[in-house]
Amino acid sequence: MTMIDREKERTRLAAKYAAMSDIELNELAEDQPALTEDAKEILETEFSRRGLKMEPVDPAVIPIRKDLKLVTLREFRDLPQALVAKSVLDSAGVECFLADENTVRM
Repeated sequence: MTMIDREKERTRLAAKYAAMSDIELNELAEDQPALTEDAKEILETEFSRRGLKMEPVDPAVIPIRKDLKLVTLREFRDLPQALVAKSVLDSAGVECFLADENTVRM
């Protein structure tokens, strides 16, 4: 698995956010729980640069996304392997879920 150069990624995100309209930035800010810490920081910087106010979002409240399409990436026989795969995806900023996680834990 290739490692992401953090500084290059931060530079890429800064350029991407700078090119967005205010409306697009506000839509992105509504999905803060799905962003990485670096992405949140860069988003806050862009809001500040434009003189906009970014409203804090409660991470416990997950917005309903009608455009979300769930895809099964892989099936695991053992929960520990599934948890490792989930943590890798989470750390890469990919929103992911384990189906039947609570049932398997029982």
